[in-house]
Amino acid sequence: MKSKIKKILITIMIVFFLTSSVNAIQTQKTTNNEKINIIKSENMDDYDPLIDNEITITIEKIRAFEKFDKIKDPDFYIKIIIDETEYKSPIWKNQKYVKPNWIVNHDIQENQEYVNIIIQLWESNIGLDKKCDLTLNEMWNKNFYDAEITYDVKTGHWFGADENVPVPPTSSDKSGYGRLNGCDDGSVYEEDHDCEIWFDITLNDYDEDGIPYWTEVNLYNTDPEVDNTGEDLDCDGIPIEWEFEYGIYYYWSRYPNIIYSPNRWEDHKNLDPDNDGLDNTEEYLTWIWESDPFRKDIFLEIDEMEVGPNGEGALTPVETYDILYNRYAKHNIVLHVDTFHEDIMPFGELIPFDDNISRNEGDLQDIYDEYFLDDGSNNWKRGVFHYGIIDYHCFEYPGFVWGSSFEGDSYRLDSFQISKDFHDTFPFENKPLITKIIRKVTNPYNSPRAVVYAGAIMHESGHTLGLFSSNVPGVDYGDFGTIIALIQWFPFRHYKSVMNYGYTYSFIDYSNGKNGKFDHDDWSNLDLTLFETDR
Repeated sequence: MKSKIKKILITIMIVFFLTSSVNAIQTQKTTNNEKINIIKSENMDDYDPLIDNEITITIEKIRAFEKFDKIKDPDFYIKIIIDETEYKSPIWKNQKYVKPNWIVNHDIQENQEYVNIIIQLWESNIGLDKKCDLTLNEMWNKNFYDAEITYDVKTGHWFGADENVPVPPTSSDKSGYGRLNGCDDGSVYEEDHDCEIWFDITLNDYDEDGIPYWTEVNLYNTDPEVDNTGEDLDCDGIPIEWEFEYGIYYYWSRYPNIIYSPNRWEDHKNLDPDNDGLDNTEEYLTWIWESDPFRKDIFLEIDEMEVGPNGEGALTPVETYDILYNRYAKHNIVLHVDTFHEDIMPFGELIPFDDNISRNEGDLQDIYDEYFLDDGSNNWKRGVFHYGIIDYHCFEYPGFVWGSSFEGDSYRLDSFQISKDFHDTFPFENKPLITKIIRKVTNPYNSPRAVVYAGAIMHESGHTLGLFSSNVPGVDYGDFGTIIALIQWFPFRHYKSVMNYGYTYSFIDYSNGKNGKFDHDDWSNLDLTLFETDR
């Protein structure tokens, strides 16, 4: 009997202890939930109780894709309308490429969830200003050139004419986040006042880490009073600021979706959603140079040989790279060129003059090791950057692609060579009149140096992007060196591509496959991953 009573008492004590513990835990959970609910309730009336919010719109770059005026370059200005308040920029006169860094600050209400924004680009003309095309035109209005955007104060992201799209083509915006492209409506080969704008929209926040209060409290569980910049909470190799920038998106709703979370490990080293050969880790490494994981990017370093002691050769014109950029950008492939001309990326260098180098003797590989990989200190660039060498003279050919190697491994088709002594014979602008006439009759190429070198670089780059004579009939035809070569080229005359020697130094573009028999759609068949594959 005593034994039974003892067991009953012990059971009662255990039940009492467990009940007390559960109640205590439940009480703590209730307290925490109440705290979160209080914060969320406060956010309904004030999306950031720590600070008075304002948004900042920064216009970073403006570029005209075509010639607007035969006499001069455009006189651009911007109009931004924020919730019916209009802001107008100064006029940047006679510039087809502007880096204005023009900033608009706009106060918003503490309980304002969405901000409506319209961005317009105008060309100033005497008596009649003209609006430029920045985005996909509306079906019912082919002259609708405005970019209409909705900014979400909760998440610090926006959607509409420009948005963060994780898997193109789920949206009509293929130009990248913070970039507007007037060719998105298919007007690549039309004169439609097509331009591009690079911009950013930011929201001030108390801890200045760029992540809004609401997102920190409701999505990330981080402290809105502590700067989280540089933290890698999920240990996947990518810091919180990059996963915030590209991890939140909107698709057919105003409800935010999360694709990359700072609290969830993702295999960024094996994720390449835009299939441009750069995985997300590499996209992060090149983020400082404006790469986007959901828009195709090509990074190209070009190291050029110095002018010789007796004036041999000349440096490539800067305009060459503007021509190349425009051709790719219209198709929403952003070309990032790093040369000694540029002050954005720190790698491009001048190579000491040598009047004759040879691939067979390993000269090109030696240059690759010393000037591209910096003797091993920048190995990460292999598989991220394409590489071009512009020398004075190469023994084998005046231009070709070649496979580089690293520490004896398999080669990669990531590099090309272009010689100046050959290509400098094509431009005639500095020749006497009689020479111009004679050469015009005997040689079809009469292009400025900038065009000649743009054609050579785009041609050789095309090989590193998968365009070869073995898979595209017409590639490397039409050098006009002999009558036989001309006859061989004739069937492929409709293949209007820089890959066709008949157009290399005059038609700086890949073909779209719409020009007739034996044409090929180069643009749709580029393989941006080819250069990183071991062979």
